[in-house]
Amino acid sequence: MTVAFEKELESFLKRHPEMSIVPSNYEGTIIEGEFCFSATYLQDKQINDSFRLKIEIPKFFPKEIPRVTEIGGKIPRHIDFHVFSDDDTLCLGSPLRLRKCLNEFPTIQGFIEKCLVPYLYSMSLHIKTGEAFIFSELSHGIKGLLDDYKDMFHVETNEQAILILELLTLKKRESNKRGCPCGCGRRVGKCKFKERLDLFRSITTRDVFKEELKRIRNGDAKAKCSIRES
Repeated sequence: MTVAFEKELESFLKRHPEMSIVPSNYEGTIIEGEFCFSATYLQDKQINDSFRLKIEIPKFFPKEIPRVTEIGGKIPRHIDFHVFSDDDTLCLGSPLRLRKCLNEFPTIQGFIEKCLVPYLYSMSLHIKTGEAFIFSELSHGIKGLLDDYKDMFHVETNEQAILILELLTLKKRESNKRGCPCGCGRRVGKCKFKERLDLFRSITTRDVFKEELKRIRNGDAKAKCSIRES
């Protein structure tokens, strides 16, 4: 645990005194307790609510994504409530979108504000009023992942999104020799689209893109759903 992380953790616990560190054999840090928040995403719809949560912050945060579980029984364990059925963790977004967010806001508070609170706000509003989730709700399964990745990559087809993932698994020199997925007919190295590929290379490692490509090709059941903030 670095000094910077310890300060972040201390700051977070001061903001949320009803949460505390839980001793465990987990390599990272586990925080549990009543998480209270206040947020306004829709005009005149301020939400003040709380959820009992377990937040697992991995050892290599922010390079690895925290896992959040609602442990108070407030959120139904059902796919339509964006909860993974195999381990009850909350589906806060597609893996690459979460990594992109952590790259831009690489702190505990950044993860809370940009990834967790939008989910809880939307969920609270849905539970209290029955309103649809206010952010762009992705389809279940691989379709939802591909739809989100098409949006992130700024392309139109599943084939283009998969090709981009393939390129991101390669070394830059090798990928630059391939045909550009934007459809321009040129090599990646000769197209401005390479700047978008470089942006995603800066977010995470080739191994992560390999994992996402494998997930999509295999139809991994873990990739069930996401809520995408608009």
